[in-house]
Amino acid sequence: MSQGKGPPHGPQLPRWLFLSPEERETSPIWRALRDMDESRAAIQKHLPQYTPEQLERLRALLTQPKLPADVAESARRFREWWQDQEQALAATQVPAQPVEQPTEQPPRPGRPRTELHHLGTALDSLGKRWPKARSPRSQITKRHIKFVADVCRRSGDKIGRVYDDDWKVLDQALEQTIRRRIKNWKTSPT
Repeated sequence: MSQGKGPPHGPQLPRWLFLSPEERETSPIWRALRDMDESRAAIQKHLPQYTPEQLERLRALLTQPKLPADVAESARRFREWWQDQEQALAATQVPAQPVEQPTEQPPRPGRPRTELHHLGTALDSLGKRWPKARSPRSQITKRHIKFVADVCRRSGDKIGRVYDDDWKVLDQALEQTIRRRIKNWKTSPT
């Protein structure tokens, strides 16, 4: 740096952009660019050259595919045969008696599902209090779980405390439930 001048402002351009014609001949970057351009031109020269009329005919052929007459006739006969088979099968089958579906679900074994009616409100509050908690990469901490449980409890859900005053787990199933639901909330679209 010279005296009294600070660092240069703006982006610094690479030196090879400002080479003289003699320096370009020996520069490996300019040589590679020139070789790529020559190889592209050679490839382009070998590609077929179509006139506008040929391109229009090709487009018309591609948009309206036509089958040979014998193939179309075979396809039509197969379709008719298939429909005849379906009708014959439908005529031979006896209409089945409607099966009654059980209206009640049998109780699932294990602990009943924890109902958190105010979970949506609690998760919205969590997102407002800790905006980064919604990020898929952020960790779900005990502080987040306790916050969601407290908001649900204050809103009227009948759940106990998750942690005691020393942050020891009091209800492990409830902790896992809230952790899983926070995880689903983080991965669901907003």
